[in-house]
Amino acid sequence: MLALAWPQHLHYSRMERWVLAQTAQQKLSIATCPITQLGFVRVSMNVKGYAADFDSAAEMLNLLVDRKDFDHIFWPDDRAINSLDKGKLSFLRPSQLTDVYLASLAEGRRAKFLTLDERIKHQSVEIVPL
Repeated sequence: MLALAWPQHLHYSRMERWVLAQTAQQKLSIATCPITQLGFVRVSMNVKGYAADFDSAAEMLNLLVDRKDFDHIFWPDDRAINSLDKGKLSFLRPSQLTDVYLASLAEGRRAKFLTLDERIKHQSVEIVPL
């Protein structure tokens, strides 16, 4: 989400190309949840050149999810940590736990978890191509 919202992000062009390809014929279905929204606002407020304060970051989030080429839905965080595949958790670094949770959340809704991070291994992950 950050790479798509902020033109100064390293991967902004990569994300824009992917979105343009996906939306050539129809709207792109996207979903956010409390974790992704809070993460977006938190990082936007902490990176120099992004948002200066909470209101600016929240407004950018709204502009992003309200794009005319997006069909946005909000998902509640309704999966317990105990629902994650414990066999796969033993291979994770702590920094990967949130991503695997989000991928599991998407999987439970028969959706894909879109990411730029090729290190995330989960059946519902879709990597944005270079």
